[in-house]
Amino acid sequence: MGAFELAKDGRGRRAYVAWLEARSEAGGEVGEEAMRELRRGWYLGEPTFADRLRVMIRPEEARGAGRDAVARSHDAGMAEELAKKALKALGLPDAADALAGLRKGAPEKVLIAVLLREHTSVSNGWISQRLAMGYTGAVSRLIGMFHRDDGNTKKLRDLEEMLK
Repeated sequence: MGAFELAKDGRGRRAYVAWLEARSEAGGEVGEEAMRELRRGWYLGEPTFADRLRVMIRPEEARGAGRDAVARSHDAGMAEELAKKALKALGLPDAADALAGLRKGAPEKVLIAVLLREHTSVSNGWISQRLAMGYTGAVSRLIGMFHRDDGNTKKLRDLEEMLK
């Protein structure tokens, strides 16, 4: 998004999709599956395309397939740091065994899970394990339920402010 000087929000994604559609050889729209991928990542296409993009954006960081492992490791590190800060801010224990003593769907855990999904690219499996939330599918379900309640947006923004 930064390469196209687009905002890193829904408006920027829509502008990027419009640009992709205009460049499309078939002239068609970007499908829903491609949109899901774009919301989760920063490019559409094969991993080799991501490597080519990295070379164009930052040649000094391009390291082929190994770069993805480094990026995942970095994302997990950032997520761990964010999780620790959020747990402390909400007065929850940091240790996984202590978190396991709380309900798997405790509102505070769900709030942290949503925070991690919005600010990192770690998987639901990682979140589930770190916050002792049970099955990976439960994380998806709980995050979906969180987003369906409009009052939760304020809770998330308040937590983000506490962490700044």
